[in-house]
Amino acid sequence: MNWAQFKKNVGIRVQIEPMACRLNEAGGELPEENEDWIVESISADGVVSLRNVRTQHVAELGKDHIYDFRSNPGRSKDGATHGFLVLKVQLFLQGARLWLRPNTRPGERVSPHRTPQTQPEPSEAMLHLMAELATSAGWAGSPANFNEHAARVLYGADFGSLLTDPPDYFSALVVNGYVWIRSLTDHGNRPDGTPDTTINIELTPRGQEVLAKWQSNLTLNTDAPQAGSARSPRAG
Repeated sequence: MNWAQFKKNVGIRVQIEPMACRLNEAGGELPEENEDWIVESISADGVVSLRNVRTQHVAELGKDHIYDFRSNPGRSKDGATHGFLVLKVQLFLQGARLWLRPNTRPGERVSPHRTPQTQPEPSEAMLHLMAELATSAGWAGSPANFNEHAARVLYGADFGSLLTDPPDYFSALVVNGYVWIRSLTDHGNRPDGTPDTTINIELTPRGQEVLAKWQSNLTLNTDAPQAGSARSPRAG
């Protein structure tokens, strides 16, 4: 995709492939709707903000989430430009929630009910961050602020503050479905022109399940008898 050309498309309406997967409160899939999304902004660092015209959900997509943009001249009339975005992620909508998962091929739909064997296992760093989120019942701030916070959690306050460019832990957690964006508040732009947005995140049911499994394994390993030691059987 010609990124320089695409950056001129702020304000256009697009339909996305794969279409967003809509879920009811019980996690069941709702009928697909090929809805319009407005390209609200494209930041200097390549974050594309899409707003669903009907539901008002806002999706923050990285530059690497978009495979291609294609025009839709049949709908581009009366000064309104329409097109298609072929994505390398699947959007999921459930109530006010929105989260993403990567797909295998651009435009390919991802089922919300994938088996655990096909889901990527989180790294140790991701698990520690998920535990931090569970303890604090969520987190609010910008993605960049979260990455700085994550560096301090993982490496300690002193060393973490020395990382001028922390890894993108925020995107890793969202894309892999461990956290979801509970709400998003747009404060306009900073003096340098970049968006000033506060995003509230918390663990998804999948994130809670993976974290509980990891913590259970930690407990089992701690309780296991060490080599060369003997333990008396428990009563009962």
